[in-house]
Amino acid sequence: DELSFAEDMKMLYNQLAALVALIKEVDNRLMLEKKERNTYSFSDIEHFAITLLFRMNDEGEIVRTDLANDLADGFYEILVDEYQDTNEAQDLLFTYLSNGKNLFTVGDIKQSIYRFRLAMPHIFNGRKKRYSPYHPDDAELSSKIILDKNFRSRKDICSYVNFIFSNLMSEELGELDYTEEEYLNCGASYEDSTVPSAQIHILSGVKGEDTDKKEAAYIAKTIINKINSGELIKDGDSYRPVRYGDFAILMRSLKSHINDYSEILTQYGIPVICDNSTNLFENNEIKMIISLLRVIDNPMQDIPLLATMMSPFYSFSADEMAQIKTDAKYKSLYSAVVSSESPKVKQFLDELSELRRISVTMSVAGFIRYLVEEKGMIAYINAMGNAEQRYQNILKLISFAQSFDNGVNVGMTAFVRYIDKIISSDKSIDSASLTAGSENAVTIMSVHHSKGLEFPVCIFAGTNRIYNKADLSDKLLLNTNYGLGIKCHNEEQLYQYKSIPYAVIKDKNTVELMSENLRVLYVALTRAKEQFITFITCDNLESKLKRISSNIIRDEISPYLCRKITCDADFFLMCSLMHEDGKILRDYLEKDVKTKPCDFPLSIEITDEIELEEMDNNIIFADYSDEIVAQIDKKLEFSYERKSLENISSKLTASSLDSVQAGFEYITSSKPSFMNKTGLTAAQRGTAMHTFMQFCIYENAKSDLEAEIIRLQDMGYLTSEQIQGLDKKRLADFFHSSFADRMFNADKIYREIKVSSFVKANEIYDTDFDDDILVQGIADCVFEENGELVLLDYKTDRVSEESELLERYSKQILFYKNAVSKTLGKPVKEAVLYSFYLGKTCYYK
Repeated sequence: DELSFAEDMKMLYNQLAALVALIKEVDNRLMLEKKERNTYSFSDIEHFAITLLFRMNDEGEIVRTDLANDLADGFYEILVDEYQDTNEAQDLLFTYLSNGKNLFTVGDIKQSIYRFRLAMPHIFNGRKKRYSPYHPDDAELSSKIILDKNFRSRKDICSYVNFIFSNLMSEELGELDYTEEEYLNCGASYEDSTVPSAQIHILSGVKGEDTDKKEAAYIAKTIINKINSGELIKDGDSYRPVRYGDFAILMRSLKSHINDYSEILTQYGIPVICDNSTNLFENNEIKMIISLLRVIDNPMQDIPLLATMMSPFYSFSADEMAQIKTDAKYKSLYSAVVSSESPKVKQFLDELSELRRISVTMSVAGFIRYLVEEKGMIAYINAMGNAEQRYQNILKLISFAQSFDNGVNVGMTAFVRYIDKIISSDKSIDSASLTAGSENAVTIMSVHHSKGLEFPVCIFAGTNRIYNKADLSDKLLLNTNYGLGIKCHNEEQLYQYKSIPYAVIKDKNTVELMSENLRVLYVALTRAKEQFITFITCDNLESKLKRISSNIIRDEISPYLCRKITCDADFFLMCSLMHEDGKILRDYLEKDVKTKPCDFPLSIEITDEIELEEMDNNIIFADYSDEIVAQIDKKLEFSYERKSLENISSKLTASSLDSVQAGFEYITSSKPSFMNKTGLTAAQRGTAMHTFMQFCIYENAKSDLEAEIIRLQDMGYLTSEQIQGLDKKRLADFFHSSFADRMFNADKIYREIKVSSFVKANEIYDTDFDDDILVQGIADCVFEENGELVLLDYKTDRVSEESELLERYSKQILFYKNAVSKTLGKPVKEAVLYSFYLGKTCYYK
C-alpha cells in the first residue's frame, strides 16, 4: 500500500545516501592517489576533457566554456564511427567540440553489443528518431541517411536475417522496430547455388559433460563433408572449392569450451586457429609449464608435483604413481618420491635438482625459454593440435615473465607467487590472439571478436547454452536511465524483499539484456557471406519445441514472453517453426503454427546422438621414394645467407646502442632496493634525477631548488618516493657550475628533442651487412652558441673516472651528434656528458 511504500522509500533513501557518500569519499581518495602517482584511467581523461569544455552556470544550466567555443570553430568535420557504442561522456565531448553543423556519425544500433563497456545505444536511437531524412535543400537541418545495402552477403543470407529479426526485434525487445527501413538489401553479386545459405543442424538426445565434444564432432563431420563435396565459394571474381580457411565457428563465449572444440576438430584432422580470449593460465600448455615451475620452486606441493610427473615432460603413468605412493603409504607425495628406489624416479629427482640449480642463475623469462627448448615443448604442442595458438601462448608467457623481470621483484619464487595471486584473484591475462585468415585453418572465435570481420561460411555453435543473467540477481541494480534499485531488508524478521524501484529496474535491465542478446545474434548472422549454419545440441527436442511454441500467439512471436527466453537456440527454433521449410519441426507439435511467406530456402537436419568414436582414423602410408628423400635433404641443408641478421632489430632506441657493454657492469654494481636508504634501486634513483631534469624550469631550479621540486610534485611529475631519491646537493652543484652558466647565456636552449636517423647495421653490430636500422631517441638538452650547437646528456652512473663514462656512451652520443645536427640543420661543435656522480662535465674530443 501507499504507506508501506513511503516507509520503504524513507529507509532506502538513508541507505542510498550513505552509499553515495561512501562512493564519493572512495572516489576522492582514489583520485588523490592517482594524482600522487600521476596515473589516470581512460575514463578519468574523458572527464578531464569534459570539464574543460563545459561548466554549470549560476542557474544550474550546462554552458560551453570559452575553450569549447574556440575549439568548435577549429574543426571542419568531426567524424564518429561505431556511434551506436558511445556513452554519454563521449557524446558530450562530440557535442561540445562541434559547432552544431559539422558532426557526422555512422553506426548501426542493431550491432551495439558492448553494453558491458557502458555503451548506450539509446543515444544513437534518439538521434535517429529525431533526425529527418536527408534532402539537399535542408542543409540547416540535422538529417539521417539510411545505408541499407549489404555488399557482403548472398541474397538468401540477407533474407534470412530479415526473416528472423522482423519476427523478433521490436521496441519492446530489441529497442528497435525491425521494419523494412531496417532490412538488409543485397548489393553483392553471386551466381546461383544449390547449397542453402540458411542451415540448421540439430543434435538431439545429448546432455552431460560431453555435450561440447559431441557438438564439435558433428561440426567436424559437416566441415569435412562440405570440403569433400567440392562446394564452390566465391573468391574475388571467380569461384573455387571451399577450404578450411573459409569456415569460422562463432560462439558467445569461448571460456571453458574452446579446448573441447579445438581438440575434437584436431582429432578429425581439421587445422584450427583460435581467437582465444580465455585466461592465459587456463591453457593446458601453460598449466604444464606453471606446474613445473611450482615444483622447481617448492616440490612439497602434491598437485603440481603429480601434474609434472604425469605430464609429457616425464610421462609417469597412473600405475607408476600409485606404486610410488603405495611403497610409502604415510608419507607426503614428495617424501614418497624421494624414498623410491625406481631408476626412473631417481633420474627425475636428479633432473629436478639440476633445474633448480640452473633457475637461480637465469632470469625467469630466460629460464622458461630454456625449459621450452630443453623439454621439447614445441614438438609436443605440434602433436596437441592448434599448435600456432599454443606456441603464441608460450611466447606470451615468456613476454609476461620478461615484464616481471623488469620490475622490483626478481626470482622464481616471487614469480610463482605472483602468478598464484593472479590466478586466485578475479584478474586474468588474455591468451595470445591470432589473426584469422593467416593460414588455411578453421577459425574459432567469439561473436564479439568477429565484429567487423566476414567469412564465407559461419557456423554458430553452443546455441543451447543458457544466457548469463546473474547480474539481474544482484542485491543492488544499476540502470543508466532509472538509477539505483536495492532490496529492502526486514531487520526484525530477517528477510529481504524487492522494493518497487528494484523491481522496476530489474525489469528494465532484463529488457536491455535480452535486447543485447538479440543484437549479438544479428552480429553473428551478418558475418556470413554465403552460408550461415546454426548448430543446436539439446536433450529433448520435442519438449523444447513445445515449450517455446507457447511464445507464438496469434501467429506472432510475443516480445513480452520472449523476455524469458534462455538461449539462442530458442530464438532460431521459434523462427524456424514459422518458416515454410520448418515442417520437420512443426510435426513435433500438437498445435498448428501458421507459416509466413519466405523468399529463401531453410535446410533443417535432425540427428540422433553422435558417438565420439565415429572418426576416420585410417592412415595412408606413402611408398619410399629416393627422389622425395633427396628433396627433403636439400631443403634441410639450406642455409639462409642473411642468418646473422635474425636477432638484429630493424628499429632501436639510442639508449640501446651501448646497452651491451653497460649491462654486466650495471648488474654487478647495482644494489637491491632494500639495501638503499631511500628504498629505491640505483636505476630508480637515476630515473628520478632524469625526470627532474626533464620537467624542471632551469632558472627556477637554480634560484630555489626546493621550491621547484615541490612544484613538480604538485604537478604530478614526481612522487614522494622519487623526491627522496633525488641527490639535491649534486643537482645544486650542476645548476651553479660554470657549464650551467654557458647554458643560461646561450642564444637558444632545446630540451627533450625527439630525433631519429638511419644507422648502418655494421656500425652497431659485428656483421658484414650494411642494412639500415632506424634509431630513435630523445636528446636531453641542446643549446646554441653563435650558430653552433652543444649537445648535453645527463648521466647518473657510478663510475670511477671520466674516461669510463665517455667510453660507455660513445655510440649513443655519436648518434645524437649526427641526428641533432640533421634535425636542427646546424653543426654540433661539442658533445658533453654531465656526470652527477663525478660532479663534473665530461667532454668528447
